Amino acid sequence: MRISGQLLIFFIVVISLVGGVCLPNRSVIDRIINGKLERIDFFLKKTIEEGREIPATFQEFRLFCYRFQLGSPYDAYGNRLHYQAIGKQSYLLKSYGEDGRENSVISQYDISRSNLSPQPFTFWKYSHPKGSRLRVYPASLLLGTRNDDGYVARLVINTETHQRFLAVTKSADDFYMVSHHDGIEEFFWVPSSNKLIYSATGMERYEDGLFLWDLETRNTTNLLRRFKSDKSKGPIGLDVDHQRFYLSLSSLVKPDKIYVYLMAANGVKLDPMEFFSQQNLYVVMPSKVADGTPVFSKATFQRGKPWYEWMVPGKDILGRESGNVIQKEWVQLPLKGSVGTVLDRWQEFSIRHPQSPIFAYSLWWLSHVYLDAVRLIKKSNVEQSEVIRSYGAELSKALSKLAVAPRYLRAIAGSLHDRFINEGSIEANISTLTIPSDIDADR
Repeated sequence: MRISGQLLIFFIVVISLVGGVCLPNRSVIDRIINGKLERIDFFLKKTIEEGREIPATFQEFRLFCYRFQLGSPYDAYGNRLHYQAIGKQSYLLKSYGEDGRENSVISQYDISRSNLSPQPFTFWKYSHPKGSRLRVYPASLLLGTRNDDGYVARLVINTETHQRFLAVTKSADDFYMVSHHDGIEEFFWVPSSNKLIYSATGMERYEDGLFLWDLETRNTTNLLRRFKSDKSKGPIGLDVDHQRFYLSLSSLVKPDKIYVYLMAANGVKLDPMEFFSQQNLYVVMPSKVADGTPVFSKATFQRGKPWYEWMVPGKDILGRESGNVIQKEWVQLPLKGSVGTVLDRWQEFSIRHPQSPIFAYSLWWLSHVYLDAVRLIKKSNVEQSEVIRSYGAELSKALSKLAVAPRYLRAIAGSLHDRFINEGSIEANISTLTIPSDIDADR
């Protein structure tokens, strides 16, 4: 039914030529589109209020429009509406307008409707270290982080299809942009810019990669492709022709030096001590994309501390008083104290936020805390340590099968599961736990 929008334009032109009527300008046509999106938005919200699921795919969205007599899923310019379901109760809807292209941060905004309209001041803003400092990826940024211009980027997950998109919004506007790649795992704002760098793996339609997304030009570049050309100018220790990768962002330093752990994915299990090692650490400089010089290089400085000593939820976050509820809760999760208290806090957080982008990270940290607890309690109570070990094994197994988790976390969970099952140990000790004298025998 694409022709319906084209017919509208055709009749307007015919009437203007035959009847001497002035051809409506863009603002008139945009008002027609705006009215259509308002009606669709109304019925989508009504569907959610009634406890029913919204359309999950564009095909279902087409049927939804016909069911409620909303016409075809095309705008008055004849272009297909962009509809994106995010889970069962969130959605993005827009018209690409006269040019049929998505807007950018420097162009006129497309007409949009969404129930994902965040307020920038409720989200973190990343604090850039002045020197070369490493971190385990600060997972709370996935819930929303803003740049200097007030644009907010966050990971949105469709738990039905396991797709993971990066959505960019702005307060008080209907503006949003959505990534084309549907397997995004982690991201950073490139400092002092309207560019994002994100890792993405594991989807059939798109290749694995480290992508640079320019919101002004709408261009997306897979920097791993540049990795191949960089290798010809000096081997840097990775088979870049490999198709599957483990990727984890670490930290970034102004002006645009980004540290990333990168390794070929050869199996379903990954030793965290191997992955987070110096040999897999690279420096990426997006500013070099335009001038043709190498984008990638091996990190040469010595880290000083092992990776697990950087596993602190609140590191590298600026303006904690401005975070949203879940972000504030995340940075307050303890890694020190009574073994029962620490385990309870992390378990309660995971239970409350199973749909959150940081759910996988909470399971990862909790698995490590369980491993620490087994080591601690085994010294004085072998039977109780076995109970805790069985819990940890089930938890790590669940994470290894969590489809929306980053590939490297699923693989690390597989390795942790082996350690729980085979009573193995791991050098990493991320928590400082104590055993109270009256420890609960059921824990």
